[in-house]
Amino acid sequence: MPSHARRLTAGAFFGLVFVCQPFAIAGENSWPAYNRSLKAQWGALEQDYAELDRHNLTQTGILDAETGSIRGLTLLGRWQSKNLPLWVQLSYGQHKGQTHYQGHIQNGTVLLPFKAKTGNRITHTTAAIGFPIAIAGGTAQVIPYIELGKNRWQRNLLQYKERYSTQTTGIGLLTQWRISKRWVLEAGAQLNRQHQATVRVDAFQFVSPYQSTQMRKFDLGLVFQINDRMHMGMHWSDNKFRSHPSEIINGLQAPPSRTQQQNLFFGIGWHY
Repeated sequence: MPSHARRLTAGAFFGLVFVCQPFAIAGENSWPAYNRSLKAQWGALEQDYAELDRHNLTQTGILDAETGSIRGLTLLGRWQSKNLPLWVQLSYGQHKGQTHYQGHIQNGTVLLPFKAKTGNRITHTTAAIGFPIAIAGGTAQVIPYIELGKNRWQRNLLQYKERYSTQTTGIGLLTQWRISKRWVLEAGAQLNRQHQATVRVDAFQFVSPYQSTQMRKFDLGLVFQINDRMHMGMHWSDNKFRSHPSEIINGLQAPPSRTQQQNLFFGIGWHY
């Protein structure tokens, strides 16, 4: 298939958000109140994607590259039990925007230089459950968790549309640290594995699964307490992964790729 066929950039979009609640007396467990929250955050995903040349067709070893910022909105809800070591997080996000494509298109066995802008629409949904453990006298807590995700990506090209879908399963560790009365710092790390990943190009009657791939992700966030109910903050994340080539269908194949994504979001939230 045309060399700019892509794989879904899954997992890039399973970030942690950062909220804050009126803090209790030092040593008292205020984390359940802190995590009972709803939040909306706006920002951009910075994409750095490249399809790799396995057949020595290019001097650089890269068939195509795509970079740019894609605007996004994420809605997130958290809940933590007061009596049990239980924490839950649900999120839904959508990104829409253009990226800059620079590389080649394939005409038979010949690669032709090509530049363009590509429309993108990406949606992602995640659900996570964790088991919080208080440390440092309750000033901080760590939350080991597992996460399930479902993602869709539609690329609007001049000639046709490509659609990607994938599911992910991941494990992670989130640390929440109260650094002052009004400030909370959060840091997290996550490993995800993609499965049931599929690329579809209806114009070429091309539908192919991808092999399972592993992703790694780091998160960092800072929140400021505005008043008893409202908070604001920012969240940064970095996500890296590679993909295997797709299966060969009707003589067409999506090439292997590597992806690095960075997210920067600003949000405001409310405690219930």
